[in-house]
Amino acid sequence: ESVNTVFYRMGAQVGVEAVRQAAWDAGIPRQITPALGVPFDSLQNDDADGKGTGTTELGVTIGQYPVRPLDQAQGYATFASGGKYVPLHLVSRVTGADGNTLYSFSAAPKPAFDSDSGTNAAIARTVTESLTAVATSSGDGLAGGRPVAAKTGTAQLGNTGHNSEAWMVGYTPQAVTAVWFGNKKQPAAIYGNYHNGKGREHGYDVYGREEPGYIWQAYMNAYLHDKPVLPFPSAPVISGVPAPVTTTPDTTTDVSSTSTEPPPTTTETTGTTRSRSSDPSSATTRSTVSSPSRHSPVTG
Repeated sequence: ESVNTVFYRMGAQVGVEAVRQAAWDAGIPRQITPALGVPFDSLQNDDADGKGTGTTELGVTIGQYPVRPLDQAQGYATFASGGKYVPLHLVSRVTGADGNTLYSFSAAPKPAFDSDSGTNAAIARTVTESLTAVATSSGDGLAGGRPVAAKTGTAQLGNTGHNSEAWMVGYTPQAVTAVWFGNKKQPAAIYGNYHNGKGREHGYDVYGREEPGYIWQAYMNAYLHDKPVLPFPSAPVISGVPAPVTTTPDTTTDVSSTSTEPPPTTTETTGTTRSRSSDPSSATTRSTVSSPSRHSPVTG
């Protein structure tokens, strides 16, 4: 399921700097140039001049900071390739009229998360494993039960009760596709109007599993229809990570001393989780973040 609360808590445990660094390592650029606007430093708060302050809040774990669909595809491609980073490119090869190659893209894949190839692959495969049930549970699984790893996302439009953006990003071992649904000029409410028999009646608030998911599913099925169904490799165990220990506190023990809550952080972000009451068939939970940053949170 596309549940965000697990990742939110994990971010508190490992620290927001580690989360930010992992995103950069996967391929999210440190500076992003939007189609409309000026470049900005990624995954951090900015000052009055738009420069990054270096401070990142816990909302980074669920999409508080803006990235482009191209950046999402680049980052997920690193997980799809087993933790190997290759810079994105639009042209692989240019061939002349005589058949000779005039240009060929060449970049050696490099480990993104750890210099040890085994540990690097284990990190990437563990992330993939956490995403393998999302597409199916969201109603966007691929034809023939093809294995896929994916994540939905939805951004609220302030306190209006409506949504301003929605995402579906996912991959197989052969392909990565990122779909964004929203208003490119300024935040505005987004409503669905899907008439292929899959969506509900028109005029509903769009979530990531809906229009973005429908588009993602249709494109991936079309692209992969004549390609072999490939499984992801078996999920490895990451060495050096202790198994969780469950203890039963004595009745005389102060409860606060045995709390399993994550350690306190220096961020001031607060979060709440609620289910979508208007769609009881959905298994997707949704987190909202209240933050002093200008960046809007993206949630599942």
